[in-house]
Amino acid sequence: MLDVLLLLAAGAAVLAAVPLAIRATRGPGRHRTAATIGTAVVLGLALGGAGLAALRSVPSASATEPAARSSLVADPMPVATWSPVVVRTGPGYARIARWRLADFPAALRTDPRRPVEAMPQHGEVASVVIPAVRSHFTARPAIVYLPPAALVPQPRLLPVIVAFSGQSRGAGPRDLVWSADLRGMLDRIAAQHHGVAPIVVVPDQLGPASGNPMCVDSRLGNSATYVMGDVRSWIRTHLPVLTAQREWTVAGFSQGGTCSIQFAAGFPTAFGAVVDVSGEQAPFVRSEAATIALGFHGSRTAWVHASPAWLLAHHRYHDVQGWFSAGALDRVYGPVTPRMAARARAAGMTTHVTSWAGLGHNWRTGAAGLAWGFDHLAGWWGLDRIAAATT
Repeated sequence: MLDVLLLLAAGAAVLAAVPLAIRATRGPGRHRTAATIGTAVVLGLALGGAGLAALRSVPSASATEPAARSSLVADPMPVATWSPVVVRTGPGYARIARWRLADFPAALRTDPRRPVEAMPQHGEVASVVIPAVRSHFTARPAIVYLPPAALVPQPRLLPVIVAFSGQSRGAGPRDLVWSADLRGMLDRIAAQHHGVAPIVVVPDQLGPASGNPMCVDSRLGNSATYVMGDVRSWIRTHLPVLTAQREWTVAGFSQGGTCSIQFAAGFPTAFGAVVDVSGEQAPFVRSEAATIALGFHGSRTAWVHASPAWLLAHHRYHDVQGWFSAGALDRVYGPVTPRMAARARAAGMTTHVTSWAGLGHNWRTGAAGLAWGFDHLAGWWGLDRIAAATT
């Protein structure tokens, strides 16, 4: 604030010096001398004020050093509630005319009149609060990736991926940014398709304690209603996304992989593709007894009916892609992957299975499996067709 006042004072001083300077050139000798001295004083004050403001804007070495150290510890992302308003829709278009935002995403704070050819080189990643209107689920901010093609004033409607992290102490949506390089993964796809890639939303299906509500509605929280109700509704309302089943993909690693196949299997018309990396056989927390008590009101039948195996056996899937992978060294979840893929194939999905040599159950596997699925789905989403319509 002080810097701004100094600069304003300097500007005012310069304006005051102008008539003095004119008087210095036109007046008689004595007045000319006084005006010259006055001009010098006023200009000196102006230059001094501007200099002080400039010096204040340059951080000292002692100030920059701690900041550099802290940036190595954490790279905080802005948190905001972003509500663009779609005011015109057409065949494949959505015009975002206005929005309420703080820091999300930074690219949209630029000139809204910029032409489409001014598409940025990289996508934007930030966190955003998705209200739990229907579920009342206590969720942390979600992560959203917007590709370059979404960062123009009149974006084409794009495919969307709903992705989930795994579950462990401290796990959450940001794991896909820090551990799986979500931005780099999707930017590579965008670079191959003239800036076009899916929008990715990573909601918090775990809750603030990184618990495991098992992506069902239970005493642990209404995680299923949050994802399939609140999150899906928010995406359709706030983001320029395509709405056909084929254009929606659900994906995740570990517990997130389990949630992915649960939702894909339990909602046969919601998603056109699923990427399940190292998912479990069924929703599970601590033990079978704890799972049934906490997640299914003591009913073992309810637990069985919520398992992907039961859901796949009782539904048919048309025009749905399934991508299943796990680490070859993963002795717990690795054997589940080919069995789950076989069940999905028997239910009508087109399935693809792979095993990652030398990898176990960690985010190296998660990143490899997600990238593998997303890369191969580029044709399924029709990214080149969308890019051709954008240019």
